[in-house]
Amino acid sequence: NDLRPYWEAEVGSPEAKELDSPPFKNFFYVATGRQAFMGARAKEADKVREIMPPMQNALRKIPGMIAIVTQSSIFQRGIGEGRSINIQITGPDLENLVGIAQKVFFMSLEKFPDGQVRPIPSLDLGNPEVQLILNRERASDVGISNQELGFMLNALVDGAVVSEFQMNGDEIDLALRGEDRYASRTHEIEDLMINTESGKMLTVGSIADVNVTTGPEQINHYERQRTIAISVIPPDEMPLESAIDIINGEILAPLTQSGDLSGAYDAILTGSADDLTKTRQALQWNFVLAAIIAFLLMASLFESFLYPLVIMFSVPLASFGGFLGLFVLNFFIYMPL
Repeated sequence: NDLRPYWEAEVGSPEAKELDSPPFKNFFYVATGRQAFMGARAKEADKVREIMPPMQNALRKIPGMIAIVTQSSIFQRGIGEGRSINIQITGPDLENLVGIAQKVFFMSLEKFPDGQVRPIPSLDLGNPEVQLILNRERASDVGISNQELGFMLNALVDGAVVSEFQMNGDEIDLALRGEDRYASRTHEIEDLMINTESGKMLTVGSIADVNVTTGPEQINHYERQRTIAISVIPPDEMPLESAIDIINGEILAPLTQSGDLSGAYDAILTGSADDLTKTRQALQWNFVLAAIIAFLLMASLFESFLYPLVIMFSVPLASFGGFLGLFVLNFFIYMPL
């Protein structure tokens, strides 16, 4: 209802003049599971960024939801990847990871009040799940490994790919899946019957402990470690390098000093921050290599090591002085072709 006037109004109409942003050309909304996304197009192509504030205001009214509104680029993949800085928090224990990620999240909201911050995945462990902890002594007696038990349960409950075959040039997976009754009765998992290598039948509960508990929506990994990412999109007027300095100096440094980020727990900047660091490192060494090649080339032409040094130090200073003089005198030279 908050956004309805924007897609019903026409450009130049009295209704459009009463709005605080241009009218929408298209609007859609999709909800799946625990997340939702929507999109809109402006009727005037040069005013796309002006339709973001009303969308942000409408989404902020929904309690308990973290809303991110960005303008998609034609070269952009995914949501918010254009100027996003991902703070990857890695560590072994999920509960500690969530605690550290919550601190980083709220500190990021404080340091970037006009930016957009979101966790990947969510910062809660409230999703119900069933955990199976293998009793290694009992499992070794019957010849079942942790991997084999996981594969059998995956096949019974969700389905597992066991092979593949070719049909008309296409590869088709062959999946083994149990009946629906196995997946619908999670409280009876410990009573499921499985086979051993010797052909004996036994229950899952005889070799593993089944615990019904809660956990995260999903578990992501970075460099083979569990991770929770905090995605930060700084304001448009803030340079990306300034945002990186704020994250390193005012968010991660205090957490390191307090001991939260120590031992097995670490924070790594990825996304645009990682790309900027790699670009800076590549450019600085390319500049050094280019300067060495230019020096050697001029040394061979002038048959002297002194003249190239004079040229390489004097030309940049002369160029700087020329531009400084034009700026001070406010004098421009018009040279038409």
